[in-house]
Amino acid sequence: MRSRQRLLLPASRVQQPRLVREGSDAIAVYLAALGPTLAHLHVHGNHGAGDEHLASDQGTLDYAPHAAFLRGFAGTACLEIATDADGVRASAAHLRRLVGGAA
Repeated sequence: MRSRQRLLLPASRVQQPRLVREGSDAIAVYLAALGPTLAHLHVHGNHGAGDEHLASDQGTLDYAPHAAFLRGFAGTACLEIATDADGVRASAAHLRRLVGGAA
């Protein structure tokens, strides 16, 4: 089993808004290349223009194509939601539905 390591990459290469603008295929390529070494995720929704930190079911990012990755992810994740407690609850329920857990 490969050990996890911290990846020191330029922030612009790994920021979610850039990946959102590039589309789901870019995210899939990113996860295929770096997925086995990722140890932590910051999860939120946005429209690809900046770090809006919306609930994960808002914005233009469709998490569904990446559900299998999320289901098998053994690291930690932070819901990075800047709206309110309802946004955090909505994100938790959304992600649970995606990975097959109870909402």
